[in-house]
Amino acid sequence: MRATKIPWPCGEEPPGSEITITAASGQGGVITPSSRQSVGYGRSRMFVIRPREGYAIGDVEVDGVSIGPVSLYMFTDVTEDHTIRATFRKKDRRSAGRDREEKPCFRD
Repeated sequence: MRATKIPWPCGEEPPGSEITITAASGQGGVITPSSRQSVGYGRSRMFVIRPREGYAIGDVEVDGVSIGPVSLYMFTDVTEDHTIRATFRKKDRRSAGRDREEKPCFRD
């Protein structure tokens, strides 16, 4: 059987159209918004990932697939449930300077 997309009037959502995005984070940081979020069918939702002091983003997984250590992720045109999970790693004290963004030094 083949699925067919049913057109809905502009601005209206199909019945039972609340989609759930479940967000979780490991020790060392937060993902905002957190926990379970309801999103309207076809809508978008942005998540912000922030490490706590002394930590860096280790990885972010969307629906179980790694997308790397990103600080923002946007779900767009949501039509099904999703998950997002952030993990964090402790910064190595010996590499503290390497974890920071290098800024150019200008001299006259």
